[in-house]
Amino acid sequence: MACAPARLSRVAGMTGLVQVLHAAGIAGLFSVFCLGTGIVAVRWLRLTDGLIVPVGFGCTALIGMLAFCAWWASPGFGASFSLACGLGAAALFASQATDRETRRQMRAATPVLLATLLLAATLLCLVHAAGVPAAKRLTWTLPIDDQLPRMFADRIAASRFTGPIDDHWLASDRPPLQTALLLMLRPFLAQAGLAREVVETLCQLMWLPALAALGGVLRLGRKAVFFGLLFCTTSGFFLVNSIYVWPKLMAAALVVTAVAVVIEFDREGGARRIRIAAMAGALLALGTLAHGGVWFSLLALPALPVARSALRRFGIRGLVVVGMTFLVTGAPWTAYKRFVEPPGNRLVKWHLAGDKAVDTRSAFEAVTDAYSKTPFADIAKARWENAKTVALVPPPMTGEHSDAYLRRLQFFYFVPAIGLPLVGALWMLFLRRTGAADAGAKGLILFSFATVAVWVALMFSPGSTIVHQGSYAPVTLLVFLGAASIARWHISLLVAATAFHAVLFFAVWIVTTPTFDGARLNPFLMAAAGLFMAGTIAVLAATRPAAAVA
Repeated sequence: MACAPARLSRVAGMTGLVQVLHAAGIAGLFSVFCLGTGIVAVRWLRLTDGLIVPVGFGCTALIGMLAFCAWWASPGFGASFSLACGLGAAALFASQATDRETRRQMRAATPVLLATLLLAATLLCLVHAAGVPAAKRLTWTLPIDDQLPRMFADRIAASRFTGPIDDHWLASDRPPLQTALLLMLRPFLAQAGLAREVVETLCQLMWLPALAALGGVLRLGRKAVFFGLLFCTTSGFFLVNSIYVWPKLMAAALVVTAVAVVIEFDREGGARRIRIAAMAGALLALGTLAHGGVWFSLLALPALPVARSALRRFGIRGLVVVGMTFLVTGAPWTAYKRFVEPPGNRLVKWHLAGDKAVDTRSAFEAVTDAYSKTPFADIAKARWENAKTVALVPPPMTGEHSDAYLRRLQFFYFVPAIGLPLVGALWMLFLRRTGAADAGAKGLILFSFATVAVWVALMFSPGSTIVHQGSYAPVTLLVFLGAASIARWHISLLVAATAFHAVLFFAVWIVTTPTFDGARLNPFLMAAAGLFMAGTIAVLAATRPAAAVA
């Protein structure tokens, strides 16, 4: 009997090792999807190698939506389709590896993909070091939003299409892309918790290859791209929203990828406008299928100079292709909301009309009713409160510790979520030099602020413009581009700004983060997180962005 605890410990250790190896295999399969489809797409579109991983993720997401349709039609058909997709991706990757040009493209795409995998390992170690769910790891206890996509996937796999997912939400209340990707990989996940966490975390971390590609097509330079990604990697905003896997950062990554593709096309031109138009429309639609908040960014696209320029290059035919591809990509989800589990417009009515009721009214009817019943003075006051919520920093609450206060600020409020890079972004706007890189960065910074203006104007309830109720694209772009601008400061200012940002990050989010239920941090996993983070930064430092000019 004395040997029983030791035997159980060995069994638990072996089980844990098997889970880790399984999760590593799933990460490899995810990488194979992104690399294989990305290389094919980049060749077809004639884009720079820096876009292989983010465009490959977009193609993987399209396959995921096909898997969603297959599982919806029949769980048996869905399982067969997903299995065929996984085996097909592996076969495609293996066949590509024999080609010299493909091997060169793989080598070009590997560093940013490796950095993404290392960062995923860092975050998963941080989560599991405390032995508590991600919703409890870094802040107060968050709601179950991060679990809704996996719960929806389980329901689809069981052919249950109606009724609340939990006590509060219908499946049709939230877009399905993360659910679709889980269904695509379901035959390989075997319902294992860690492997599923790996997929969900990698989906959120697609901001890293998307921003690296954006820096390359903007020709920001190696130093600027490195510091842009370094500040993002050591940002509370990116940390929380990558660990707590609601698909908001994934949506922003897809929009950023679409913008990068259009910038590359606008700069290089060529007889490929219909293909580029189709990919841009699909990526934008996938962004909305990840999270509806990016609609605020889509409505602000006319403020983006490169979008206006690209539309002129596309012409009427290209513009029609963008629209048709957008509609076709979103059609399965539109059909599901309308015919399977209506009304599917709960969040739209909530945010744009201040109405949380689930009823048969359309979003247009709810918005019309809300504005017709609300005096103009109240509407104007609500917009003013929205603007103040974006621009101002609220004071600490009574008895609130400084570390908890700073975490609350960076989670909820726009300016603290960006932090010091906002200074760099504003500095870039007033920079007199007008090179191509500066003009492109300025255009994206203005686009980010235009998104915020749309957000402030459309959110109905006063003071409702807290970060997680909008598009994550502006914060994502402003942190990256602002930090890339800081990289151009004098070396003493650059070192001081980087040190301040890093010390604040580690003090607020690593050293003083709460542990719940009396949990103690696992020193081995915390050390592993540190090593993986160091590896991430080292890989980023050694990476030369494709199309960047040093």
